[in-house]
Amino acid sequence: MSIVIDDLRLAYDKKVPILDNINLEIQKGECISIIGKSGCGKSSLLKCVAGLTANYEGRVFIHDELIQEPHEHVSYLFQTPILLEWRSVLDNVLLPLELKRKVMKEDRNKAKQMMKLVGLQDAAYKYPHECSGGMKARVALARMLITEPDVLLLDEPFSSLDAITKGQLQKELLNISQVMKPTIILVTHDIEEAVLLSDRVVLLGGKPACISKEFWLDLDEKRDASIRFSERFVNVVAEIYESVEHL
Repeated sequence: MSIVIDDLRLAYDKKVPILDNINLEIQKGECISIIGKSGCGKSSLLKCVAGLTANYEGRVFIHDELIQEPHEHVSYLFQTPILLEWRSVLDNVLLPLELKRKVMKEDRNKAKQMMKLVGLQDAAYKYPHECSGGMKARVALARMLITEPDVLLLDEPFSSLDAITKGQLQKELLNISQVMKPTIILVTHDIEEAVLLSDRVVLLGGKPACISKEFWLDLDEKRDASIRFSERFVNVVAEIYESVEHL
């Protein structure tokens, strides 16, 4: 098992809990999406898994290790790309390695490979102010991958992008999933995105929020843009929309 969340309960300032009775097991290499109405605690749950907050009861395990602080094999992608404006795209991608040790020639080659994986092979020496929103999101994605993490935690990473750019980055993420085979937890409000990218969709609902329902996706077809028009895909999206509406 890659990730185990055991009876997690989260409350800030000892007030009414945001999350309660969260129990979830995620297999190695599985991609799950967490959806639910705004304010239900999706991002808070992700931060618990990332070790970015300790204000909860219960336990979180990654590779059988109890998580009490950020884990070296876990990378977190925030909603907004956080790039250093005075560093080139290549140097922004290299930052996680530079914080640990001296950067070698091999590291720069590896960074360029990660950039190619996300479609940035021609942007190595651009600076953030020269990059579009989609390019900045790709830089953040490549930077997350440079350490070859086992677990990717994605907090609505494409929510601010236009539909065309979002579709391109979803395609890149599908490619990354196939090539690197990480375990992925994606927080999203976009139900179509959740169904396209995930093996399973987890619905949070209630006050405090708990796991209301899980949808195991067996779409059969190849995961690409064309799957959105298949009858099975449309039916699953409609089923999840209906479940969200009845929370």
